Amino acid sequence: MENQTDNLNDLLIKYSEGTMSSDDYEHLLDVLNHSSDEDVFNVLGMHWDSFSCGENKDFYHEKRVQLYESLSRKIHRHKRPEENKSTVETFVIWKWFWIAASFVLLAIGSWFVSNYMDNVRASDWDGQNVVVQSGTIGNSSVLLPDGSKVTLNAKSRLSYGADFGKNGRRVLLDGQGFFEVLHHDDNKFVVETKFMDITVYGTVFNVYAYEDNGIVEMSLLDGNVRVETKGASSQCFNVQPNEKVTYNKATGEAFLEPTDNVLETAWMKDYLVFREEKLGTVFSKLERRFGIMIKVDDNAMLSDVYTGTFDDERLGGIMKVLQMHYKFRYEIEDDTVYVYFDKK
Repeated sequence: MENQTDNLNDLLIKYSEGTMSSDDYEHLLDVLNHSSDEDVFNVLGMHWDSFSCGENKDFYHEKRVQLYESLSRKIHRHKRPEENKSTVETFVIWKWFWIAASFVLLAIGSWFVSNYMDNVRASDWDGQNVVVQSGTIGNSSVLLPDGSKVTLNAKSRLSYGADFGKNGRRVLLDGQGFFEVLHHDDNKFVVETKFMDITVYGTVFNVYAYEDNGIVEMSLLDGNVRVETKGASSQCFNVQPNEKVTYNKATGEAFLEPTDNVLETAWMKDYLVFREEKLGTVFSKLERRFGIMIKVDDNAMLSDVYTGTFDDERLGGIMKVLQMHYKFRYEIEDDTVYVYFDKK
């Protein structure tokens, strides 16, 4: 059993250092499946102690309390009515808290420590790509190996090769990201989406490229970029600051126009800005912002166009403003909002 524990410890060290191969990962899963809860608990507890020392001690104490409270609420929520709190139950709660907390820290690793981020998951299971997935609510920051910084909006995904920076700088984006790219004369930076590629050497720009939205946008704040759309009728644009390229997925057409970058980046200040957007798009953005689903009884109304800005972070306040405009009735049940339009 000692060899099994040592084996698990060695694999978790690889996991935390980002040197784990796909074979190592499969081996880790096998070892976990064949290890006792006590062995897993002891090894992960040791890793937790190694992370929660030094200059980050206070930070990790805060995160430990937050993780415990969240896990404890979930355990009590599913507890059978006839159960009473006991010493055994308290031990189980703490035991699984340590395991969950340790995995969170190991998965995020030293990048988490340096950036103090909560809603980002990074992985390198195939040994070739690093994938960063933001949470369902709020923004997350990513520091790339070359020092460039990306701020991801909710439900966004950024991936790049493990050799990023050595043979070019290329990332793949699904969602929305604000890029602050460090300048490299001889090493271009490419943001690839399904419908357009954005090529720069060093600049600041915003990309909106959610898979479930009908448009892709790139707005430039500083520097200059080249945007090339994909498909049969490919177009190329040289973009200057305060300009943006919009690509229509349905028609395959793209155009360049002036823009207000204060509005383009309002999402980074937690503002919601809608400019002549269909109500269906408004609801989609609310779903993404608050991690909910919105169901309507009349899809025809989703084509209506709405313009407005919200700095109220409460879903109820936003729904009340939309309710006054569209005269609908709504109900919120758990994570679902039901909207009923007036048929008169």
